[in-house]
Amino acid sequence: MINTRTAQRFNSLKFWYMLRSQGVEGLQNQIRLKVKLAKKFEELVLSGPRLKLFCKTIFGLVCFGVAKDKEGREYSLEEANAESKRIVEQINKERKFHVIGCTVLKAYFVRVVVSSHLTENAHLEAFLKRFCELFN
Repeated sequence: MINTRTAQRFNSLKFWYMLRSQGVEGLQNQIRLKVKLAKKFEELVLSGPRLKLFCKTIFGLVCFGVAKDKEGREYSLEEANAESKRIVEQINKERKFHVIGCTVLKAYFVRVVVSSHLTENAHLEAFLKRFCELFN
């Protein structure tokens, strides 16, 4: 059984290995790349007239949700929450992408984290395309 101390040691070991294999500059470049990808994804979200950001993008975390229906009418909080939940459940059920839904102050939104060293802009575009297909 893994306890908290073992997990912490394992995380320390993973970090040490990454530092040894990539060096400080390599690690800095990886972080900068993920932040840049998250900003590009934020721009993609904002380019859609029916989506909205819930907070400022920080590092690789983009929080967004649905705002308007097909006719451009603003959703009520309950409608937006229900639609966002439905889409998140469907995306996770398909198992091509994994996203996390979150509720803060009764508002449900989608959290997309750009953290994998394998993530590219094409992956984020494909995710948003699928999200919007399910939204329509």
